[in-house]
Amino acid sequence: ANCFADLTKLYKGTDIKKIVKKKAAMKIVWTRQTKKMTARRINGYQIQYGTNKAFTNGRETLTVKNYRKNKLKVRQLVSRKKYFVRIRTFMKVGSSRFYSPWSRISTVKVK
Repeated sequence: ANCFADLTKLYKGTDIKKIVKKKAAMKIVWTRQTKKMTARRINGYQIQYGTNKAFTNGRETLTVKNYRKNKLKVRQLVSRKKYFVRIRTFMKVGSSRFYSPWSRISTVKVK
């Protein structure tokens, strides 16, 4: 068994701090991992947004490969549309990726 398989026991996920509405865009700000991390640290974040709460319609998944980063601007969205956003951390071990659970879902209606 892979000792990294249960990432949830090693590292907690992250939460979305705020989402700033922009014109046909949004800026997502999340809580950065602040623990002093060893070699077995997270490698980045995965952000998912969509037009419904179940993430079945209009879903996009973005990967942020820098674990120090804590904000991202998403452009080319539909104005005056409501989006649902969630985030999780990931750790890469060899060619495999292990994910924390998804954060709670945040909503934003872009300008």
